[in-house]
Amino acid sequence: MPELKGWTISVENGGGTLSSGNKFIVFGKRAYAKDHTEGWYRIDISQTFHGQAEDVATVTVPRFMSAADLVHREVKNGGVVTMHCANGNSRTSFVLIVYLMRHEGFTWDEASQLISDGQTERPDIVFNINAGGHNGPYSTWVKEYSQNGKLMDRADSSYYIETFSQVRCEPKENKAVFEIMKTHRPKKMRAGEQERIDVFDGALGLLALGATQ
Repeated sequence: MPELKGWTISVENGGGTLSSGNKFIVFGKRAYAKDHTEGWYRIDISQTFHGQAEDVATVTVPRFMSAADLVHREVKNGGVVTMHCANGNSRTSFVLIVYLMRHEGFTWDEASQLISDGQTERPDIVFNINAGGHNGPYSTWVKEYSQNGKLMDRADSSYYIETFSQVRCEPKENKAVFEIMKTHRPKKMRAGEQERIDVFDGALGLLALGATQ
C-alpha cells in the first residue's frame, strides 16, 4: 500500500480507501461507492462536466475544490466520507489530490505521486496522471491554481461548498448525498426530502458524539 506523510491508499477492484489515523475517504466507481457507504455522507461528482466544451479550468477546478472542502468538513475531526465520479478514475483522483494539497499540506508532486501510486494498482482502470484527454489538462489546471495561490486559500471554503454543491437524500434509502453541480441552479427537493436529511444529520451527529465519549 502506497504511503506518504502519514496517509495510506489501499485499493481493490472498483475503488479503495485513502486514510490517515481516524480519517477515512472511500472512493471509486459509482456502484462501488454506493455499496461501500453506510452511515456517512457520499459526495457525487459524476454530474460535473467531463470532456465537454465547458470542461475548462475556471469551471472544473472550483468544483474539485468544492468536493475537496466537503471531504475535509466531514473528516477533519475524524470520520468517514465517500467520494466518487462515474468510474472513480480521473475526477475522483483529482479531488483527492486537491484535498491533500488544500487541506493536508501536500505539494503537487507529493499528492499526485501518492494518488497515482494507488490508482495504478487498481485492476479495473488504467491510470496515468499525465495522459492526454482528461488527466493532462487537469494536472495543468490544478498546478496553475496552486501556483497562483487560489488552491491553497481556504478562506472561501464555504463559498465553494454553497455555490457548487447541494445535498440530496436517496429516495429509497436513508442515505444523504452531496452532489457537485454542473450549474448554479439547485434541483427542487422532493416531498419529505429535507426531513429525511435532517434525520440523517441527527443520526450522524449522535454517532460522532458517541465516538468522542
